[in-house]
Parts: sequence; C-alpha cells; structure tokens
Amino acid sequence: MRRILHRTPKIIIAGLVVFVMTWPLAASAAGRMLVIMNSDTSAKSIERMHERDFQREGEEYLPPSEPRIDKVTFLKVDPPQSLKQKVDGLLLAFYTDVPPEYDHYGYEIRRYMAHIAGREVLDNAERIKVELANIANAKIIYDYWRRDLTKKISDIKLAIEADPDTPTDIRTTFKYNSGLAVAFLTECRAWLEINQKILEFLLEKQGRFTYKDPIIKFDDRHDYSEFMSLYTAQQKALTEINQYMPFALMVY
Repeated sequence: MRRILHRTPKIIIAGLVVFVMTWPLAASAAGRMLVIMNSDTSAKSIERMHERDFQREGEEYLPPSEPRIDKVTFLKVDPPQSLKQKVDGLLLAFYTDVPPEYDHYGYEIRRYMAHIAGREVLDNAERIKVELANIANAKIIYDYWRRDLTKKISDIKLAIEADPDTPTDIRTTFKYNSGLAVAFLTECRAWLEINQKILEFLLEKQGRFTYKDPIIKFDDRHDYSEFMSLYTAQQKALTEINQYMPFALMVY
C-alpha cells in the first residue's frame, strides 16, 4: 500500500514492480516514484498488477498536523520613509517574517488555508464547500496583496528612474527584491488555485470514492488517476510555498 502523505520513505513490492515513494514535509522535495521492471515483464502485466492493487487497496491519506492560526487584531503599519526602507519593505511578510498583528495579508491567507484538506473534509460535501469558501476568501486577500505589492514596485521604479543619483546598491537591491516579490506572487497564486481544484474535484466525485480513515479509494480508475495528478501538483505547489519562511508550516 502506498501512502499519500507520510514522513519517511516507504518501499512496497508488488510482483516485479518496486515503488519508492517519498512525500514532503514543509520544504522538502516533492514526492516522486521510481518504477523498476524486470526485462521480461510486459507493460500489460504491469498494468494488470496495478489494477489489482488499485481495486484491492486504495491509498493511505496521512496529512501532517495542521498549524494553529488564530484570529488576531491587526495594527496599523507605519509607512516607510526612505527609499531604502521602501525597497527593503518589498520582502515583508513573505520573505521576512513579521508579527501577526502587522501581517495584514499573509497571516490571513494562512489562517484561511490551514485546515482545508484534513481527514474530516475529504468525504464531507458540506465541509468541502466551507473550505472552498475559505480558499475564495484567501484569493481575495491575495489579490489585495498583489495590487499593493505591484503598486509599491511601480512607485519605487519611478522614484529610482527620476533620480539619477540613486545609489547603485539600492538599485541592485530593488531589482533583486522586486524579482522575489513577483516570484512569490506567482507561486502563491498557483498554491491557492491547485488547492481549489483538488477540493472541487472531491466535491464533484462525492459518492464515487470512499474514505475510511486513513484509506481513500476511488470506484473508477480514471478518477483515481486524476486525483493523483492533482495531488502531485498540489504537493509541488506546497513545496514551493513552504520555501517562504512565513509559509513554512502550511501542510496543504
């Protein structure tokens, strides 16, 4: 039996096929599978063995412990005064950690995303709808953050272009920090969207799979394949978002 989420590598032997699965924790590499076949083993026989395993076992879903992210009262952030402060401020809340009460965007996104795919969610249509609403709220906050960061980058760029005496180190740091900001926005959006897609898939397939903790099993192999494809993409997006320190504790 292969595990969808676990903390250590597992090896399962089925006939002449060896599956090696490693699934990520916070910022580890994405899960990968190695298939080793004897030279006289045909693709069709491998497929038949997979089919038997699929029908008999299903997958084991073992999500790590979810982070606790409580509501906080947000406080006003004093705006940066100097150009250097503005350039350094581009990294706040995604690359440089800040206290929750000053993290108006990232903290709320993480709070909405903290429990979206727990064991109690998978086969509960009403709970999936709640978590889809949470993702929608997270995407709204993301859009505010994206517009805010984009405007700051544009304003700083105009200020630098208007002043030929801007120090070289500030110009270089701005180029670096703005690049990090754009990369984060891209990866954050991808992370939000793949989690939305996997929940929409599970909602659509209600009644076509069973979940008896910790085993999830699909009635149709195509549904199973689609789920695993979405799950692999979700893990890749999670690995990327985990690289940003404030998001390192996210598990979905």
